Amino acid sequence: MARRNSVWPRVVLVVTILVYVAYGVMAWYTFTHLPPIPAAVVTENGTVLFTYNDVVMGKYYF
Repeated sequence: MARRNSVWPRVVLVVTILVYVAYGVMAWYTFTHLPPIPAAVVTENGTVLFTYNDVVMGKYYF
């Protein structure tokens, strides 16, 4: 009796590899296309709400 290999394990392996490649591409895109951070956010009357450093430190703690 000839041994018949199933196609499903190969399909699952290929799909799994493609999913991880897609995750890697999305992570790369996310970190290379970050939105700009303003130098300061100021209200209409001139009060500084937060600065660039406040945003960066907030992201660090998050």
